Amino acid sequence: MITKKNKRFFTTSETVNLTNLSRTRLMELKVSGDLVAGIHWVYLGGTSKSKIGWDVSEIEKWMVEQTKKFLNTPEEAISQIETYAEMGA
Repeated sequence: MITKKNKRFFTTSETVNLTNLSRTRLMELKVSGDLVAGIHWVYLGGTSKSKIGWDVSEIEKWMVEQTKKFLNTPEEAISQIETYAEMGA
C-alpha cells in the first residue's frame, strides 16, 4: 500500500494510484503547463533525462482548485457542453 506519510515526491506509477489520474493525463497536464515544474513535479536527478517526481499534495490542491473553478462558473461550463441541436431549432 502506498502512503503519503513523510514522502514528498512520488513516481508516476505511485501518483497514478494515489490521484486516479492516468499516466497519459499526468503527462498532458505537465506538457500543457497546468502542472508546474517545481511545484507539481520535478526532475529527481535535476536533468531532463531523470525520472519525474510528482508532489501528490500539490496535485491534489490543483484538482480542488480546478473543481472550484468549474463549479463557480456554471455559465462557462454550460457553454463548453457540446450540443447536437440544429442551429435555429
